[in-house]
Amino acid sequence: MSKPTKHDRPTHLACSGKAFQYYRTLPESFPRAIGTPKQIRWALGSNLAIAKLCTYKLNLAFDNLVSNALMHSWTGQRALQALESIRKEHVQHLQGLVLPLGDLPSPHRLTSSDLSEGYQHLNLAMKDGYGVAMGRDGRYRLKIKPSAELLTRCLIHFNRLDWPLDTDELEVACWRAAYIYQALAALERWSGNGMLYPLHGHRVVVLALHDYLTYIRESHGVGLQTIPSSLPQSVSDLLKHPPLDSPYRPKHLNCLHICQDAEGFFILEMDFSPLGITGVTHKLNLKCTSVIVVTLAISFLMHEFGEILTCLGQAEHHTHDLSSKAVHQIEELLSRHLDLEHGDKPLDALLLQSSESPPETIDPKISAAITAMASLLPKAQQNALQQLLDAPPPVYSGNELPSRALRFGEMVKSFSSQQDREQTWSHPRTRQLNHSRLEVLLEIVGADRVVSTLTRAELIRIRDSIRLYPRNRNKLVGYRQTPLHEVITQGNYTPINPRTGKQYFELLQRILRYARDHELIAEDQSNGLTFNTKGAPNARRRTYSHGQIEKLLQGPVYTLTQPERWRLDDYKFWLPLLGLFQGARLNELCQLRVEDVRQEQDIWIISINDQGGKRLKNSGSSRDIPLHVAVLNAGFLEFVQQRRAEPGSTPKTQLFTGLPSYGIGYNSHIASKWFLGNSSNSAGYLAQCGLAEDQLTFHGLRHSFVTQARNQNLNILVVKALVGHIDSSVTGGYGDSYPLSVLNEVLQQIDYKVGLQHIHYQHYEWLKTLQGKVSRTSTAPTQHNTTRRKSNNWRYHLPYSSES
Repeated sequence: MSKPTKHDRPTHLACSGKAFQYYRTLPESFPRAIGTPKQIRWALGSNLAIAKLCTYKLNLAFDNLVSNALMHSWTGQRALQALESIRKEHVQHLQGLVLPLGDLPSPHRLTSSDLSEGYQHLNLAMKDGYGVAMGRDGRYRLKIKPSAELLTRCLIHFNRLDWPLDTDELEVACWRAAYIYQALAALERWSGNGMLYPLHGHRVVVLALHDYLTYIRESHGVGLQTIPSSLPQSVSDLLKHPPLDSPYRPKHLNCLHICQDAEGFFILEMDFSPLGITGVTHKLNLKCTSVIVVTLAISFLMHEFGEILTCLGQAEHHTHDLSSKAVHQIEELLSRHLDLEHGDKPLDALLLQSSESPPETIDPKISAAITAMASLLPKAQQNALQQLLDAPPPVYSGNELPSRALRFGEMVKSFSSQQDREQTWSHPRTRQLNHSRLEVLLEIVGADRVVSTLTRAELIRIRDSIRLYPRNRNKLVGYRQTPLHEVITQGNYTPINPRTGKQYFELLQRILRYARDHELIAEDQSNGLTFNTKGAPNARRRTYSHGQIEKLLQGPVYTLTQPERWRLDDYKFWLPLLGLFQGARLNELCQLRVEDVRQEQDIWIISINDQGGKRLKNSGSSRDIPLHVAVLNAGFLEFVQQRRAEPGSTPKTQLFTGLPSYGIGYNSHIASKWFLGNSSNSAGYLAQCGLAEDQLTFHGLRHSFVTQARNQNLNILVVKALVGHIDSSVTGGYGDSYPLSVLNEVLQQIDYKVGLQHIHYQHYEWLKTLQGKVSRTSTAPTQHNTTRRKSNNWRYHLPYSSES
């Protein structure tokens, strides 16, 4: 059987680079057929906890496979089919890790949902003597009575669960209580789908409840130790623990019964009569009032309890000493996770309050004075007075809950709707980006936070939290499903770039300004706060130096003498030239159509417009740009004429092929990756030009265009018109745009003082002919007719089935 190694990793878990594999060699006696592998090497992803969880499950599956195949003398074909079944199940299991709890809403998501059902349950609970009550510390607590539906999901039945609401404001306390009741309703309706529940059962239920409970505490429960460190602290923490599935099944657990007494303590009753030992009953007070902690402790000790009871039942002679020894062993096991000596304090008694006003507590100073004077009273009166002082404050049981104050989530929703109405985020990508940033702010600030509590000190704390936000949080499985405070506490991650954090904080300030302007808040507490980006990695350079421009124009697309292995697309030749001499944005060039290159007033131009679904940055971006003589001399008009003459070409045909846009993406997406490279392929075109370490961008060509115009003392207002910048001066609003002749006169003066004699599209076209003509009529890559040898992979030798 497979057992964990001394390094707390299960056997057959191997590390390959930055990822993990399931590596297992099948025994020589394993039945084989054509295609049966000698070894199994299956991907497990890059997260260690997930890899361990998959390995535990695969170990059980392969142990059973090998055992059954050898015991029942399976044929090689049957063993191969069973192997394929395990593989399919593994693939589905790995995919299911993305949503460990299926459709159960996360604590963060629940804050944005309608809590009307939670308020309804809270009202009913208050009428029964449960719900919101104030503790002796002057802060509110929630007293929960479980429903019958919730108890069916729990390993241990309980009568009551108390939880501190961490506030002395009644309205805030009621909102948090309604949130918890809404979470309980979600748990009751949950079908148990997802990956974790089948593996961990009752552990998942109580930890999901614990995640909801801690989320409404200040800072989402960071530093709050309500579960012993020897037990998992959250649902995501379960990924580090082996599942409940085991070849060993605990026996005789019917000897153990757990109940909750009137003070809230859980009592373990041990009745050994099922073992044939009559008249022996033991009761052990676990000194714990939390059903969450007790459930976790019992679930992790089940197998050891079963072994103790099995040994006791197998004893030939049952004596009092044997029973006492078993009780002592069980008590020692429980002490691993529970404090059986001191433990919790008893729960407060349940009392009702008839008044609809919030409960009031006795001032501590007054209470101390009364206690001091009580020494003058007779003993009987002293005891009566002390009982009165010690009595817990009653719960709030008004018929109507307090009105809801404005929440940060509601304010963000109002702000977002305003941006949509004003079309501030008109571009789909811009809208998507800002909505994603709003989600980050909701997670950091908390959708449930009362806006009036956002003091200046609190905003400074939020600013610091933004600095710690994990980079690529929603792209990495290990972070996506883990509560933010857990990720930050663990610390094994890369924070976002401070410049990105500054954009998040400035968006938060915009929200607060919006709220102030619309009289949602009295004052913007963020006014004057700044986000320091000191220490951030150096930003990419904006402007190219003269030497860098020379290197770019001596790049391989202009100096090749023989075709390279990479595809010689037309855009790779033209985009650097157009960016440098026309000053246009990358996407403006990538979305050009054949009809956008034309002659007006005897001047050849490219038209930057938003016709036919093309996208512009703003209204001032629409313009006609004369073509620079350097671009004309490189054969641009000949290239355009070839595009017009191609079969199937129309005026609406895209000028540069191979640059499609997907969904809400830009046409420039592929070109940008080619020019800069990416995380998986850092060797972009800049690297091929020897500029990989210079932190340059394509947009820097546009900055270089403007800088060169300034260096040559050209008319900057005309230059602004060429690059599509709006003239915001008073006189700029008068009259029409500059005539083409004026634009052309200024544009043709741009001179970088670099040699261009070697640059001509005719040579590039000749190289393309040698390489093999690339189809320009389709944006898809050319499909090559290749013949591949039939794979020896074992999956190709499986017999055909109707399910395949």
